[in-house]
Amino acid sequence: MTSKLYLCILTGISGSIVFCVALIACLKVLSQQQPHRPARLPATAVWRPTPSEELLLRPHGDWVTCRNQSSSIRCVLTDAVGSIEYDGSFAPFPASAVLSDDRLVPVTSDTLSPWVWSNHANRFVPIIQVEDGTVLTPDESAGDLRAYIERIQKVSSGLKQVPVYLEYHPAGTPYFNH
Repeated sequence: MTSKLYLCILTGISGSIVFCVALIACLKVLSQQQPHRPARLPATAVWRPTPSEELLLRPHGDWVTCRNQSSSIRCVLTDAVGSIEYDGSFAPFPASAVLSDDRLVPVTSDTLSPWVWSNHANRFVPIIQVEDGTVLTPDESAGDLRAYIERIQKVSSGLKQVPVYLEYHPAGTPYFNH
């Protein structure tokens, strides 16, 4: 009788573990799905997933859309449901880059963190890489982030096989994250 009880308990525990692992796997898959583009965003908006250590029931990332506006580039970033996270003017890096609207197609970067700390703005700001490799930085932080971009491009050009992320934090101290 005692062995049947132990067998039932062991079966119940094993089943619970399998269920939890399957649930975690499903949550991870759900959080990595591209959401439907909100209706108020233009068809040119691109979903840029961002890594998350959290198990979310919703996708984690930003919708990004950029266009030329008079003498600057205006980019709008929204969350998965279309709530604005950042709306502002951006400067290309290198500064000599001239981008027409059809070249302002954001891509997910293996080497640049999508949001970095700007000491000048005293907050996290987005960095956007477009298809031709040009990097867009917010005008308010362009000077602050140039050294960061130069450093990350130098590091990534020597380590093409291994993505390297260099992030800035409020203390202004960069650290490498593999």
